[in-house]
Amino acid sequence: MQIDPVPTGPVQTEPRRYVSGPDQHEQLLAVLADAGIELGEYDHRIIEWLTLSPGQAWGTVATIASWVKRAAEPDTDTDRIRETLDSYLEQVDQDDVDTDVLAETIALQLQRRRATT
Repeated sequence: MQIDPVPTGPVQTEPRRYVSGPDQHEQLLAVLADAGIELGEYDHRIIEWLTLSPGQAWGTVATIASWVKRAAEPDTDTDRIRETLDSYLEQVDQDDVDTDVLAETIALQLQRRRATT
């Protein structure tokens, strides 16, 4: 069954669509597996409770799955910073670079950027 995709950004309105309990169960397990989350027996009981008996609306399950999916996404800021630093360090004499100051400057810039978004 084709299910409305799990939201990939902040959820502003309830994802609406009828999705059967078994399909919700399958979708949530897939998101958890994609995130690399190892599940125990009690985890499976809660997933079954959430999706199968009596089951929640798809909006609830989709929102929870969205949290997991977004939390598991790679940190693109980190990747971009790493690429920029690698490029920078290839162009300068590394003995002249104070990496502690550089790291503090980058962290401060990230804090400022996140505060404005």
